[in-house]
Amino acid sequence: LLGTFGTQIQRLSEEWVRRRLVHLLGSDAHDTRYRPPRLRDARRRWAELTDETAAQQATEIWPAALLAGDPIEPPESLPPEPPKGIFSRLFGK
Repeated sequence: LLGTFGTQIQRLSEEWVRRRLVHLLGSDAHDTRYRPPRLRDARRRWAELTDETAAQQATEIWPAALLAGDPIEPPESLPPEPPKGIFSRLFGK
């Protein structure tokens, strides 16, 4: 979500979050010096892409439910946005 692995991966991750295809936020940070877990920044970005409720579900509510052995009920995923061609970019249609 933060662009650490390039803009292509960032755009794909953002699309997955917007379309509700991802339900939990986590990190595979290897250490605090070279790959710190920047979860606070990623949670903030999640909220910008969706809303505060979705960010709270992904970072607090659903992880706690799973750890307690309770099921989660994520919302239905959204369809992909249609690709924007040159005409749409130029004229906003």
